[in-house]
Amino acid sequence: MSRSFRFERYGYTGELIVEELLTNGQMTMSTVVGKVTSRLSEATESGVSPNQVKDIFVKLVQTHFVQRCPVPQSSDGVKPVAPTMNISENEMYLIPEIKLHLLRKSEGTDEPPAKRRRVETEDEKQPDEDIYWRVNFVRFHHYFRDQALIDAASRRLGPRAADILRTILRLAETRSDPWTPTTCCVSQQEILQAVVKETNIVKLEIAPYLSVLTEDSANLLSKVEDRGGGVYTVTTYKALQKLVEAIIMSVVEDRFGSNVAEYLGCY
Repeated sequence: MSRSFRFERYGYTGELIVEELLTNGQMTMSTVVGKVTSRLSEATESGVSPNQVKDIFVKLVQTHFVQRCPVPQSSDGVKPVAPTMNISENEMYLIPEIKLHLLRKSEGTDEPPAKRRRVETEDEKQPDEDIYWRVNFVRFHHYFRDQALIDAASRRLGPRAADILRTILRLAETRSDPWTPTTCCVSQQEILQAVVKETNIVKLEIAPYLSVLTEDSANLLSKVEDRGGGVYTVTTYKALQKLVEAIIMSVVEDRFGSNVAEYLGCY
């Protein structure tokens, strides 16, 4: 994976899993876990358990960064000229069982990979051999967009405001359509519990930062209701508009000077 690409949410293990899927297009979960475990074991002296890699893979699926590939569908027993690839929403993020002891067995032997696969085929197979996974590019676009908003909050209002916005986006990420103008609503109580659990920000600091985020001209956060201390939504469309405007103004100012930028800003 190019070092210009940084997916730090799930650490180096998460990066390697995504890299394997990007390199190969689609892979079974057991194959990915086995390859990443082997790579991490070579890079570290202490070694890595396949279970640790599996846990990260499951988290990537649960947050929709990785999804199952569609499978060929036949209609009424009639073999179509070109198979229709399809998968239901319920199955797209369903985690299969894999046999970790097979991965540990292959990890602990010096036999070549081809021979290990042959022995595995003769003795015992992985139950997920027909279930393939791929990178969910739409979800990554969503992630990069959220990172742009978090970076903007950090530059304008400081790292604590950015941490609170990151938490709100995480709470809404799998409950919202990524392309709607705003995220789903998140209550202040949910925000308080998650921020205290995931950051070093104390409870009393959160409400003032929420006020700063909602009052800032960047339109990063909007308070839609007052019940229960407040209900918030991230106004992604307006915030991205503001970011694009700021980038354009910066380019104009660099090339043509502040007077032209001010003149343009009047329109």
